Amino acid sequence: MKHARLSNINTGGVNQVSFFFFFFFLLIFLNRF
Repeated sequence: MKHARLSNINTGGVNQVSFFFFFFFLLIFLNRF
């Protein structure tokens, strides 16, 4: 099950969403200071 999820993350769609979420988190983190 975990191996299948890792394979899914390698696809472009999920990777793009993960990158967007990371960027959004970084923006909030910078705004806190």
